[in-house]
Order: sequence, then structure tokens, then C-alpha cells
Amino acid sequence: MAWWNGGDNGHFPVLHLCNCDATIAEDMLIVMAYLAQKPTVYPDAWGYRDAMVALVEQWREQ
Repeated sequence: MAWWNGGDNGHFPVLHLCNCDATIAEDMLIVMAYLAQKPTVYPDAWGYRDAMVALVEQWREQ
């Protein structure tokens, strides 16, 4: 979410992937590659709207 709306969800510089474990970074890149192929697909398209709203509320700074 930080890539699409960094101002509201916290900025995530892609360079920070260098600080991740190689296996985790690879998994993250797989997800990013998938999203790059289908840029208009949002979690609510798969029925995860409520879960995503809860996640944003949990991590958003109070």
C-alpha cells in the first residue's frame, strides 16, 4: 500500500529490499511483478476489502 499511497500509508523505498533476507525479498518481488501485470486489481476484487480495511486501521498512525 505504501507504493500507491505513501503519504497515507507510509513510504517504502524499493531500495529497502536490499535490507531484507534474500528469500523474503524474492517473495516481495514476485508479488510486485504480479501487481505490475495487473495494476488495476485491488484486494477488494478478491473479497478481502474488510481484511484490508482492518489492516490499514491497525497500522495507521493514531
